[in-house]
Amino acid sequence: SQSSFLFNDTIRNNISYPGTPDEEKIRKVVEAAQLENFLQNLPDGLDTKVEGYGENFSGGERQRIALARALYRDAPVLLLDEPTAALDADTSRKIFDMVKEKNREGKTVIMITHDAIKAAYAQKIVVIDDGKVTESGSPETLLNNNGRYRELYESQKKQK
Repeated sequence: SQSSFLFNDTIRNNISYPGTPDEEKIRKVVEAAQLENFLQNLPDGLDTKVEGYGENFSGGERQRIALARALYRDAPVLLLDEPTAALDADTSRKIFDMVKEKNREGKTVIMITHDAIKAAYAQKIVVIDDGKVTESGSPETLLNNNGRYRELYESQKKQK
């Protein structure tokens, strides 16, 4: 979800299954979700209490905790809706590198984004315009076409 939901519990229990945390798995997903520096700056680290469903954290911090929770589940399909909307450029790039790694592990990652440049990380892009699929293909194929994706990509590239 674009609005990352957190439980009123510890960060550890928001990531793992309460009462049965796998510490090695938590360490790996914390690293993949780019949470290490954030946790090091908290006095109680993973045992920091989440207040008011995450009101004590920024949008990007909540987003990364929710991403770590999704990675901890290790589901075969990972659905990400604007996964880096609240993140800085460097963290965003690292998250997308992790998404590429999940694809190499055989996971299916479905990402919903309005950012055509970030969509270029995908193996396949499906462009939906006015509720209808108007284009689909690899980023290279769509960039070589003169369609909506290329138009969005070029427009956003100029803005950055």
